[in-house]
Amino acid sequence: MKVLPLAVLFLLLTVQHVVADEARVLKPIQYQSLGNDVWMYTAYMDITGYDNYPTNGVIVLGNESAMIVDLPVSDIYTRYVFDWIEKQGREVRYVVPQHFHIDSAGGLKYAQKRGAQVLMLDKTQAMQFSELEVKPDIVFADELRLRVDQHDLWLAHLGGGHSADSVVAWLPQQKILVGGCLVKSGQSKTLGNTVDAVMDAYANTLRRIQNRFPDIQTVTPGHGAPAENLLQHTLGLVQLHQEKQNQPIDMSTD
Repeated sequence: MKVLPLAVLFLLLTVQHVVADEARVLKPIQYQSLGNDVWMYTAYMDITGYDNYPTNGVIVLGNESAMIVDLPVSDIYTRYVFDWIEKQGREVRYVVPQHFHIDSAGGLKYAQKRGAQVLMLDKTQAMQFSELEVKPDIVFADELRLRVDQHDLWLAHLGGGHSADSVVAWLPQQKILVGGCLVKSGQSKTLGNTVDAVMDAYANTLRRIQNRFPDIQTVTPGHGAPAENLLQHTLGLVQLHQEKQNQPIDMSTD
C-alpha cells in the first residue's frame, strides 16, 4: 500500500473536498476531437492556488464500445464523461489510469460501478492510495495490446518519469500518443509536481518512447493542449530541472 508523502496528502485532501461534494460543479467538461473517433476531454479540479485546473483524458470510440484513458478526479465528472459516451451510442468497455495520482485514477471506483473493466499496470496496483483503491479486472506488466472494436491501442510502461508507474497509450492508426502527466504541454515552463518523479530515469524514458513510436503526429499531455513535439519539449524541461538540481543527466538510449 502506498504511503502518502505530506505534499501529496495535502493535494489529495484538497481534491477530496471536491470529490465528496456532488453539488459542487466546476467548469463544464470540454471535448476536443483529435480525429478518427478519438476525443480528448478536459475536466477540472481545484488545488491550492489553482482554481479550475484543467485535467485531460482521452476517449476512443469504437463502433459499439469505448475506452477511456485516464479518469477525472471526481465521480461527478466521471459520470459526465460516461453519459457523454452513451449519448454517442457507445458503452464504456475499458478504463485505464496512466499513473496512481488522483487526476488519473480518481474516477475508477465509479467506472467499475458503471460496468467498465479496469486495466492497470502492476506497479500502479501496488502504488494505489487506499482512498482510491480498486481491484483491477486486468493487470499487465510493461505492455498490453488490445482492440476497441476497429481501433488498436497499446499500453506501454517504458520507465519511470512523472511517477514510477507512468504509462503511455499509443494509437497506431491515428498516430496519437496519449502521454498523460508524463508529458508536459507546450505552455509548461517547468515539470510541475515532481514529488513522486523518478528524475534519474525521466529523460531516458522519454527517449525510449520516441524510439519506440517514431511516427507520432499528436501527443496529448495530462494538462494543457495537445501538440506534436511535446516529448522533446518535456525532455528540455527535464534537462532544465536537473541542471537546477545539479543532478547527472542520463544520455543513454537503451
